Amino acid sequence: MIIVELVFIHHVTKWALPMSGSPVRFRDVTKTFGSTVALKAFNLDIAAGEFVMLLGASGSGKSTALSILAGFSDATFGDVYIDGKLMHGVPSEMRNVGVVFQSFALFPHMTVAETVACPLRMRRRPADEISRKVGGIGTGAPGLAGETQA
Repeated sequence: MIIVELVFIHHVTKWALPMSGSPVRFRDVTKTFGSTVALKAFNLDIAAGEFVMLLGASGSGKSTALSILAGFSDATFGDVYIDGKLMHGVPSEMRNVGVVFQSFALFPHMTVAETVACPLRMRRRPADEISRKVGGIGTGAPGLAGETQA
């Protein structure tokens, strides 16, 4: 189902899934890098629990939109809301947004478990809770047995 068609991002597909989450709203979000427009007047509403797929060619603004949502980058113009709250000035670690990169982009020096545990440590979770949540990551996943480097 085509929800929105833009100059840059070709279309957005949405599915309702039985999961929790917070509603997300992009309002006229534009991102420029010098004279290059990476994202232009992007508008999107995502309901809580909705699964969304952004489709577009390389350079169409998909990663830029996610980077702005996660707080890794600021919009040049426009607003992003999570759970009805404006995200201007809210640091990435306070947004409760997870991003999985196509190739590692964060902690190449850490193991998979250390990388996964990082946000738990940032939220000052107890060590036993971190061990419980991180323990067993990758067990039973085809092709991951014995993999430790992120």
